[in-house]
Amino acid sequence: MTSPRIAILGPCHTAPFEQHLSLKDGNEPLPPGMGGYNITHLVLARLARGLATDVITCDPSVSSTVHFEGPLLRLWVVPRRSRRMMRDLYRRERKLLRQAISESAPNCVHANWTGEYALAAAGAGVPWVLTAHDNPAAFVRWIGASQVIAFLLSTWVVRRAPAVAGVSPYVCESIRRFGKRKAACIPNAIHLPLLEPIPDSTRATRNTARSLISILNWAAFKNARRGLQAFHGLRRECPEMKLQLVGPGLGPGGGAEQWARDEGISEGVVFHGIKPYSDCLELIRNADVLFHPALEESMGCQVAEAMALQTRVVCAQQAAGPVWLTENGRYGALVDGHDHEAMARGLVQTIREPFDSAGIAAAQKHILELTSADACLARCDELYAQGISRFS
Repeated sequence: MTSPRIAILGPCHTAPFEQHLSLKDGNEPLPPGMGGYNITHLVLARLARGLATDVITCDPSVSSTVHFEGPLLRLWVVPRRSRRMMRDLYRRERKLLRQAISESAPNCVHANWTGEYALAAAGAGVPWVLTAHDNPAAFVRWIGASQVIAFLLSTWVVRRAPAVAGVSPYVCESIRRFGKRKAACIPNAIHLPLLEPIPDSTRATRNTARSLISILNWAAFKNARRGLQAFHGLRRECPEMKLQLVGPGLGPGGGAEQWARDEGISEGVVFHGIKPYSDCLELIRNADVLFHPALEESMGCQVAEAMALQTRVVCAQQAAGPVWLTENGRYGALVDGHDHEAMARGLVQTIREPFDSAGIAAAQKHILELTSADACLARCDELYAQGISRFS
């Protein structure tokens, strides 16, 4: 039986697709995309299994839709405005995305997130399914009234979709509460060729922990302020420790560095800001601990990637996604994200624990089973079958 052609809609990095496309000198260069490796991992996993796949994504750097093709992959990159899109509910983006869907002529559209991609899929006139990656109600709580329209749109598309998935039990519960729907739990897949853990023997030679990494942003719910305070507390006990801080607003001269300097707690912190995905993986791979103080996290791909790369994790117990990934602290330390002193104590305890190769291997096995591409693709196939059968 021939597999249905799936068109996957969502923001993604496109560089890893280059080897799967027939790019020629002098042709339109491949736009970078809008970031995020959730979709990229899924697409690469499909291609590795010989599954023909279409990708439709947006990029503000293009002024008109560009199209690329390869033996298994077809890619459309659609223009996206940088601001004021909600004033007309993504009208321009919806039109261009639907044109790309029409050219793709897929058996099923897989829309990701609940914004322009889902709205385009809902009006494309073909079977479609939706994966929700966030709880929009949480953004209303954290950011305020400006997120109400996005929350209402999310609720609308969730209720309209023929079949729905969430990336964690937390997201599935939000879909049940606000969308009045039952959702399949399909976490973001990890495409293993992108991850190369360093050998246990290399880690075992480290007599003392030296570095932490946090991949966040400067939004209040990511809790970087308390994270910096916790790291300052850690350095009182372990002055040799370094913190690699990666993400928007966390770069040199950015809001995080200015605030930390004003507070007198910037010592030992390297403010990287935004880094390429490969660089992030390298930093995770070489860190002793991934410290994730975020209070809101739907899944936490950086936590999953750290566990897959055999790097220990310390996460805020308020973030439902990492709590699930670590199986309620079985495979990583959970600390009170509202209390920077408690976080500091948790960090001290973690880095002073003897190297536990068996525990690290167990955490890696757990996360790779949870986020394995084979398992996630099988669940996606079930979702596509439901979407096609329920579409009318």
